[in-house]
Order: sequence, then C-alpha cells, then structure tokens
Amino acid sequence: MKYNTILLIGSGQIGKAILNKIVLNNPKKIIIHNLTEKESTLVCNKYSSKYPDIKFISSFGNIFMPYILKDLNNKNLYSKSEDIIEYFYKEINNDVLENSTIVTLIRKYKPDVIVDAINTATVLGNPYNPESILKILNDNPIECSKKIMVDDYTTKIINFVYSLKYGLQNYNVKKYIKVSTTGLGGMGLDMPYTHGDNPKFNLSNALMGKIAASGVLHQLLWNLEHTKGLDISLIIPGTFVGYDSVLNEAIETDKGLLYKRKKPEQYNLVLGKELKYNQTITKDYLSFPVVRAGENHVYSQLELETLTAIGQMEGITKEEVANKVMECLEKSSNNDILSSLDNAMLKPSYLGREMLLEINNQFSNLKSKYGIATGNLGVKTSKQLYELFLIKKSYPLITDLKKVKIDTLVEKVNNSLDNDLIEEIITLGIPIINNKNEIYIGDYSLIPSADESKIITKTKLKNWTDIGWVDLRKENLDKWIKILIDVYENANKISMDFDKSIYLNCQKINNDYNIAEYLAYYNNLKNKGRKK
Repeated sequence: MKYNTILLIGSGQIGKAILNKIVLNNPKKIIIHNLTEKESTLVCNKYSSKYPDIKFISSFGNIFMPYILKDLNNKNLYSKSEDIIEYFYKEINNDVLENSTIVTLIRKYKPDVIVDAINTATVLGNPYNPESILKILNDNPIECSKKIMVDDYTTKIINFVYSLKYGLQNYNVKKYIKVSTTGLGGMGLDMPYTHGDNPKFNLSNALMGKIAASGVLHQLLWNLEHTKGLDISLIIPGTFVGYDSVLNEAIETDKGLLYKRKKPEQYNLVLGKELKYNQTITKDYLSFPVVRAGENHVYSQLELETLTAIGQMEGITKEEVANKVMECLEKSSNNDILSSLDNAMLKPSYLGREMLLEINNQFSNLKSKYGIATGNLGVKTSKQLYELFLIKKSYPLITDLKKVKIDTLVEKVNNSLDNDLIEEIITLGIPIINNKNEIYIGDYSLIPSADESKIITKTKLKNWTDIGWVDLRKENLDKWIKILIDVYENANKISMDFDKSIYLNCQKINNDYNIAEYLAYYNNLKNKGRKK
C-alpha cells in the first residue's frame, strides 16, 4: 500500500532502522519528530541529501505534553506544575484533545501513517519513586501532592491514547504503529540486570515504574485497536536490540558523564561509625571502548556479552525490528502483539547472537587496559564482573582454580588490584573492600545511595557488599571459586545430551573461561534468565 505522508516519532537507533526501510517506498513527505530540535534537524539534513525526491520536515517537542508546553523538558516539569495539573486533571473534552501535541501534529501535517518509536515507558515510568514521595510528604504535604500529580504516568498515557484516538478518527490517519518495550527485555522479575538502576528490594523503582507504564500503554492500545475503523499495531522486542557504534567514549550513566577518580587513601571500617568518602574526583572523564546501544546507553564488551548470552536477554538486530514494522505497514504481521500478546513477541535470533561476534571484532581494534563495566547493567552486575575479572586475571583456567588453596588465591587476587583498575571502579561509584577490611572509595557511591544513612553496621555492610561493592574478602572469593567450578562441571555433565550440547556449543563454558558467559550461565542455573 502506498503511503504519501508519514510521521515518524522518535529517530533513535530503531527509528533510523525503520526510516531506512520507509524511504525505499519513496513517500512524498516524512515528518521527523524528536524531543529536541537538534535531533530532528540532524536526521532531516542527513536524509535530505540522500533522498532529494522526499521532503523531510523537522518537528520537535515533548509528545506527552499539551502543545503549549511541548518544549518543556521532562526534568523541568515542576516549573510548570500548575499548568500541567490544570491540563491533565480536568475533564477530557475536544478542546483538551485538540490542544495536545500529538493531535496538533496530526492536524498540521495530515499523515497517512504514524510510526511511534520512542520509549514511552522509560520516559513516563522513570519518575516512580515512592521513598522520595514519602520524604516529601513528611516535609510538605501540598508539594508532595503536586509531585505525585505531575509525575503520574497514568494520566499522561490516558490523555495520549484519547488524543491518538481523536486524531486518527478526525484526520483520516490510516494506521498507527507503536514500537514499545516489555520493560525487562523479555526477562522475569528475578532478572539480575537493573538497566543501570540501583535495586532497593528486587528491581529498582524506576524500572518497576517503566514496566507498569508499559503495561498501561499496551492495554490501552489493545482496547484502542478494538475501536471500529482504527488500525493499530504494537511491536515489542522481547530481547536486547541492536547497537549504534563501537568506539572509545567517555562513560555516561544516569548520573551523566563520569569524571575519573584517583586512588583514595585506605581506611579501616569501624562498626558504628559513619561511612566517609574521599574527595578523589578529577577533571578527566573515564573513557574506554564501549558499544552504544538503545536509550543512549553505553556498555562494556563484557557487560554486553553477559547481557546477550543465551538464556539471558539475548539479542535481535534493529533491522529485524524494522522489518516487522514494515510488515505491519504493508500487511498483517504475526508479530503484532495486539494480535497475540504473548506469542507474537519478537524472540532472540541467530543474527542477534552473531551480532556479538561483529561487535567483538570491533572491540579488538580498540586499545584499553581494562574497561570491564560501565555501570549501565546495574551496580551488582558491574561489581560481579570486576570480581570475576580479578579472579580470571590471577587464575586464567578452571583447572588452576581447582588446584589452588583459597588463602593463596585470596592473597594473589588482592595483590592484583592496581591503581588503574581501582580508579576505574571507584569512578563508577563502586567501592572496593579488600581482605583486610580496608576500602577504596571515591567521593560518592551508588551503594549506599545519597539519601541512605552511612552509619556502618554488620547488616548494612553485608547489604552494601552484596549489592554494590567489589568484595575481595576470602568468603566472597571462595563463593565465586565454587560457583565457577560448579558451572564448568554442570556444563560437562550435560554435554552428552544432544539438545543441551547444541546450547553449550553457543557458549564459552570451557576451561579457559569467559567470565561474562560464566556469569550468564550461573544466572541461568539460578533461574534468573529467560523463561523457556
């Protein structure tokens, strides 16, 4: 079917992959809408030079706000709290819908098709933070109420879906396709990754908010699809999707770009005393080879191997996602979630796994002393990778681990910690505790977080080291040695089974152990992986 005018909302890595497919159909006009003018202008300029017969139009603004507030950044919502509350909490009528950003765009450009590739769940679900709300409640109940009302994703999603319905029906839009998220990449609630968020109980508040927001959106879109005369499709990759680049880059997390921390002075931990921080920040960014992927995150090579290992999140290419979007444009697709909410979920692919080989080849061309983790898979995965890396650095074979005495191993692992590695770790906000109960810590830590008490107790110390400190004490290292040997032996036990041996051949569970694959395999054994 020929579509002349297409509105593309969101031109991140998936959005660009979709755009690369759409332009092949030679539509007359494509409107590129992003949060900022810069993002949209860059894409329009790039594609205009490649496809001069297509008119590219730059559009920008917060798609979930009324049009008059479209230039309001999500981090600055409280500056217009009164206006936001007035708009979202009054009765929805035609005036409210006509003034929404999405209807304004539809009315202005009259698209035949809308392809929406922004991560709605992340944008709207991230502010969920009940502990912060409770603290504000105790200080100022009125401001607390305002914060809840401004942050609430339910009102924004309901308003957006109502506005979408109004725009589709009143301005003859033929189809709306949404590319969304499961919230957890197809994993379950016991997943060990926290998308860079720090866990409080199991998953972080922000991640639970993301999952909840996606659920509200998907259910509303499912009902919208049942509205006569409307054609809605929902594509949800249930796995890690694609990548943008592999380059030497400054490491950026939710805290922003990370300045390097220099080696701090050691001090002894004393129960009952407050945890203190050393001022070790420099003016230089922490930088090493990383892969840039979805939601503008960067990952180290080992983080990506852990994330995409078989039985963990695994992977799919962004081009495969784009192909499914095009199927929805041209005909019905078996992977439209609204047709089959579970069976249609995009599964990990062979190409997605092979993609890792391509990425690793690019990593091999880049020079870096370490670059073990970025923190963007969460602090616990980062700390585990550093602990395993130090063990691997000292004892590179499983057969070595089987023979060595634990006291000898502990001494060698602790002595293998050099200044460059210490600085990399503490720059990420991860303290290091050695076998003498001495710690290396920079000017901040992810665990404990900024709003937690720093008084050191046995219970708190155990929690801190379990979740977010590189722990080089004998008990923790001994635990890891047992785990590594158990993984190796478990893999050998099932190697004669045909189906499982195929599974193992895709993983590096061998004597010269790959720590990312071993960590992933261990997560699988603990039932913290993909449901079969």
